[in-house]
Amino acid sequence: MVGGASLAKSIQAAAYGGRVALIGVLGGTDSAINVRHMLARQVTVRGIFMESTQELRSLVRSWESAGLYPHIDRSFPFEQAQQAYQYLQSQKHIGKVVIELKS
Repeated sequence: MVGGASLAKSIQAAAYGGRVALIGVLGGTDSAINVRHMLARQVTVRGIFMESTQELRSLVRSWESAGLYPHIDRSFPFEQAQQAYQYLQSQKHIGKVVIELKS
């Protein structure tokens, strides 16, 4: 799942014949993509627009029942939030970067 801002990077990272899912556009709708690269590598992009948070929750429940979960690259405690953002900005992560909020 990607948003508009990371679509080009996701297409670039996709395997030959891979698929990229575009769900919603929270990151914005503008994205410059290399169509030649996408076609040469036979990457498929499919997208849906979420009309409501209820639709998104329903989709997430479907993923969970199928055993699909996002890949978490690294988790940081809340006290290290600044380091988490620095790690995110370094673009060295593969998957989600999580900041844990514990009571």
